[in-house]
Order: sequence, then structure tokens, then C-alpha cells
Amino acid sequence: MDLEFYDAPQPFLDAAGVLLASDPVLGSVIASVSERTAREIAAGSDSWSADGKPFTRWWAIVRDDAGEVVSAAMRTAPFPPYPTFATVMTDAAAAALAAALFERGEFLGGANGALPGARVLAEETARLNDATLVMGKQSRLWEARTVEVPSAPAGALRRATEEDAELVLSWFRAFHAEADEQAGREPDPDAGDHNTLESVLVRIREGVEWLWELPGGEIAHLSGASLPAYGVSRIGPVYTPQEHRGRGLASHVVGELTRRGLDEGHRMCLFTDQANPISNKIYAGLGYEPVVDMAEHLVQRLDPSPGSGDAAPESGVQGTTRFIPMEAELLDRAVEACRSLIVQRFPGEEHAGAAAMVLGDGTVLTGTAPEVMNPSVEVCHELEPFCAAFRLDQPIVASVCLHRGPDGRVIVLSPCGVCRERLAVHGPDVKVGVADPRDVTAIVWKTLKDVLPDYWMTAFPDEVDSGWLA
Repeated sequence: MDLEFYDAPQPFLDAAGVLLASDPVLGSVIASVSERTAREIAAGSDSWSADGKPFTRWWAIVRDDAGEVVSAAMRTAPFPPYPTFATVMTDAAAAALAAALFERGEFLGGANGALPGARVLAEETARLNDATLVMGKQSRLWEARTVEVPSAPAGALRRATEEDAELVLSWFRAFHAEADEQAGREPDPDAGDHNTLESVLVRIREGVEWLWELPGGEIAHLSGASLPAYGVSRIGPVYTPQEHRGRGLASHVVGELTRRGLDEGHRMCLFTDQANPISNKIYAGLGYEPVVDMAEHLVQRLDPSPGSGDAAPESGVQGTTRFIPMEAELLDRAVEACRSLIVQRFPGEEHAGAAAMVLGDGTVLTGTAPEVMNPSVEVCHELEPFCAAFRLDQPIVASVCLHRGPDGRVIVLSPCGVCRERLAVHGPDVKVGVADPRDVTAIVWKTLKDVLPDYWMTAFPDEVDSGWLA
């Protein structure tokens, strides 16, 4: 296996073209960003600025032992912590990329993209740098092969012009903060600052930004639809100011742009924030289907050096899952398995729940509880994997339970008293997922001892795990 780095997009595209063309939806972010940068450079301009950035922009490919390109990554994000974005990547390739960056003295503050490769890249970076790994926003890539376009509200769809640039810029910046708010996270007021008037003008001149204009001339909605890269166009961002929401503008515009793209022979995709039930439900209703889940991973030094591009961890950050690197993969796998069971077993929009447990040998078990006529005999979702662990003679090291409502919102169910009692036989260090009190869609991992501080068995010190007494 070999890694090859490039400092310009066109040589990278020449090398990675076959890979990107083989799965153009999965590679749409890398392809569209790289092609746009290549167009800018060819035109004699480049909106990228190296000022103040603790690294040099790069692209990379991974070749297998036969010389075939099997994965690609780039570090072109203009905003802290300047994360990478990668296509599907093997664990070995992700670890090799982390090692290469470490060896050349480049600290990677974040790793985004397809799982599990992005997670492994972040884990290995955290391990090499003795840093902390934080999992941030979890996203989902969707594709529409067909689309149902809702009826048009009053007004008309038109392309944005240069005269709209200031409005588009302000809405780009508002989009980031309000997306956090809709997903139940604390809005980051600086999240959209990387958007500049120059970068907005580039997109407007490409003709990829669309506005919905009301009959009186007021602009009420913004949606983007990227130029096709390897035959794929990606919708986003999608933004409606609060005063114009509830009219079906986003549904119609996204549906219409999707229809136009499909009619032109393009494949159409978009990303959603998994914590935002509204957007997930809207796009599924239009005909979009999930392709792959992705996640943002932050790597944070406890004592960041000046200019490193990262920051020391802050306690109580909403919308994040905090854990030490050695546990990250197993805990992530448990959450993913729990979500998958809910989707696969309950594909509709009804209330549904599931649980997942990690065993001592790394196995992840899932379970869900059936409804019964008499509620007094219902059991917890955790019971199925709990009993299976006993059958397999394996200790339980972590447990999580999730619930999806009819609106698509997935919340964390902290273990009930019965489940805490059951898990107690596996010791005080079992990790349990509990809901963040400020954002019930966010998981906070705690030890069982933390959530069962006054365990009754401590009254019998000779009969209980000594960890309960410490």
C-alpha cells in the first residue's frame, strides 16, 4: 500500500479519476471541491488563502499492492480545525495516513467522511498525538433516483445573480448556526465565517445558487445545486428564513432542482444532519434514499500549541460524544448498530426503539422489545442483548438505547433503574449512554457507577465488586 500526496487538484483528479467515477455519489464532495478548485486555478484565480493556516492544502490517494487507487482524501477546508474529508478507506489506509501526517509534523484537527475510515483516521491521530477524540455532527448521504415534486407555492424559482451576493452570503452564514439550533445543538456563531463574498460570487457565477422569489419581489428561500462532477450534482445548502418557513418552500425547491438534474441525466444527492428530524423526513418524502452514514471527528490537544488549529476540549459541548480513543470504535459501532436495527426492523414512521451492548470480546449485540397486550409484562430493549451476553459467557462493557419518534428524531434513552440493576453484575466500569439534559439526541458516555452512585450492594462490601467501594 502506498500514499501519494498532491498540492494541486488537477494532478490528483488525473490520478483518482477512475476511483471517483466508480462511485461518484460517495465521492461527490471530493470530486466537486477538487474540480471547482481546478477551474479557479485554470482561470488564474484561487479563492484559497494560506494565511494563518497551520498546514499546506493537499490531496492524497491510496494505492493497493497492485497499484490500483482504492481511496482518496483531501485537506482543503478553509475553517478550523481544517478537517480532512475521505472516501471509504480501510483501517490500514487510515492508520497509514495518520502516521504520514504525524511523521511530517502536521497536526490533523479533524477527520470527516465515510465510516469507519474517518473514525480510524481520527483515532490514530489522537493516539499518536496523545490527544482527545470528540465525535461531532453525524450526517447521512442520500440519493434520489426518482422524485416526487410537491406543488409550487406562490412565486418563482430563479438563479441568484451578483446583485444577490450579499444576501446569499448572509444566508450561508445563518444556515450553519440555525442548522445547529434545529438539531438541538448550541449554535456556533463562527461556523459560517469561512464563507466570503468572493467564494459566494464564485458559486453565483457558476450558476449553482437558486432563490425563490415571492410575487412581490421578496426573496424567501435559497438552495444550491452543484455543477455535476462525474455525473453527480449535490443539493445544498438549503435555507429558508424563519419568517418564511412552513410554506413548503424547501420541499418544492429541492424537489424541483432534483427533477431538473435527473431530467438532464445527472445523479442527485444531498447530505442531512442525522440529528435534524425535519430535513430527514422532508427528503425521504421526496424520494431520497440513504446511501451511507458519515461523521465529523475532532482531535483536540489538551494543551494546544499556538497556530495548531485546534482548541482545548471544553466540558459540556452539546451534540458531541466524548470518549478516550481506545474505546471510540466500539462505542461508535454500538450506536451505529442500534440505529441500523431501528431502521431495518421499523422502516415506517412509528415510535420504535432498540438497544446495543458491547461485549468483552468486542462483539456488538442488539435487541428490541415487542409490544404486548398487557403493558405490565413489557420488557426493556436491553433485555435481549443482556441475556445473549449471559448465554455467550461474555462480560458487558457498554450499553446504549435509542428511540425514534414519528418525526424521525432519534433520542437517547438513559438506562432505567431495572437495566442499571441488571448491568451492575458486570461491574461499576460498564459504559452506559445517557441523554445530554440540554440535547436528548446527544449521547454522553458515563460509567455505571456514575449513574448508580448509591448502589445498594455497597452495604455488603464482602459480596460486591471492590470497584463499587472505591
